[in-house]
Amino acid sequence: MSRLSLSADFRAHWTGRDAKTKRLVTTGSENRIFLVKLSRSGALSVDESFKDDNGKPGFDMANRKWPLG
Repeated sequence: MSRLSLSADFRAHWTGRDAKTKRLVTTGSENRIFLVKLSRSGALSVDESFKDDNGKPGFDMANRKWPLG
């Protein structure tokens, strides 16, 4: 079993699994979406290749405008 801290203030709200890429997607108390890798042994690690414009892992959802709301 593995535990991963995304930040000191992050509290997970929603997590989904993509079996094809063997990654988890999670959202929570911050306005960020994170992709998390899950190894065969069950170890968790942030997918560092998933970054937004500021270069930090994850995708910042704050102040985004979407066509449907």
